[in-house]
Amino acid sequence: MTFFIILLVLFLTIIVSIWLIPTNWEEIDEKNKEFYTQDGYHIYYDRKILRRLQEEETKAQKQNH
Repeated sequence: MTFFIILLVLFLTIIVSIWLIPTNWEEIDEKNKEFYTQDGYHIYYDRKILRRLQEEETKAQKQNH
């Protein structure tokens, strides 16, 4: 029984502390924009797509010259 009371107090403390910490969502959004291209691709997770698009762009430029 004591274990559950301690667990409940710990859980409530964590929930209250998370609820009381202010979050600046605008700052988070601005920081996250650094990781996306203008087309909406993520720099790390979409790197294969970005590499393929860059290769296609390079081929198109070579054919036009």
